Amino acid sequence: MWLIYIYNRNYCCNIIGDNVTLIMSVQSLNNFHFKSFDNLDEDKDADFFINSMDALESIPSVRSIKDRAIDAMNLQIGDIVLEAGCGHGRDAQEIGKIVGNIGRVEAIDVSLKTINEAKVRYPNSNNVNFSVMSANDIKFANNYFSACHLDRLLVGHNNYDNMFAEILRTIKPKGIASVTDVDSLSIVMYPFNESTKKILKQIQRSFVNPFIGRMLPELFIKQNLKNIHTLPELITIEDFTILSKIFPFSNIINDMIHNDELTVTEGNSWIDSMYKATNDGRFLYCITLFTVIGQK
Repeated sequence: MWLIYIYNRNYCCNIIGDNVTLIMSVQSLNNFHFKSFDNLDEDKDADFFINSMDALESIPSVRSIKDRAIDAMNLQIGDIVLEAGCGHGRDAQEIGKIVGNIGRVEAIDVSLKTINEAKVRYPNSNNVNFSVMSANDIKFANNYFSACHLDRLLVGHNNYDNMFAEILRTIKPKGIASVTDVDSLSIVMYPFNESTKKILKQIQRSFVNPFIGRMLPELFIKQNLKNIHTLPELITIEDFTILSKIFPFSNIINDMIHNDELTVTEGNSWIDSMYKATNDGRFLYCITLFTVIGQK
């Protein structure tokens, strides 16, 4: 039996086994979506999103994907690298180790909260500068950086093509772009039942650009990049507790209840089945990502 508390502006749900109490005060939907990363500082779920970065990086396959994307840039000591959408700074720190003290990493993020978190975590990063800056308006000259690294940045932005063009503006001729992003329509989750199917559709709708992973090679071609190659990647999670730290299922389910897409009983049963599957060793979540490398 699982005890789940679901709170938002519309609902206060206590779901205890088969006993369900739903208290409603109609105000506004929670409206969970990944656009929240575009305006994270004003989002009520900001702390959840920041913590979700740590949950992701606790997964060995995620760290391996990041390492391969960084290795593919073939960075050298002394390189100056742009890390766009740096989050709490771990990737920028790893890149800083490669380029050495005579190199530099300019790590930018539109969120003051995440930049402050990065500065707290890495206070002695002499060759990594953390700055609040939009990737749509980068305050660096043309042809300034040796390379750029983006990890799951474009998935959350409608103007991804203009953003990528602005990033490339700052890259030197023959500089390298390394971009990793998800393909949300590739998500697999087991146990698979009717509620799983509905919840997966809700998650997929929450992405601004659900197809961005498979669109990256074309995006590189449109920007006239050369020597393009693609690395397909897979994130696998076998513990629903970890996945719940990445997706706020309480908010997702509440939105679906509000929209009459799911009942409270169905939501309760689904959560219970995911935890039970984890305990039985049957739970599985997978999503495909693509890392694309190109030269300006």
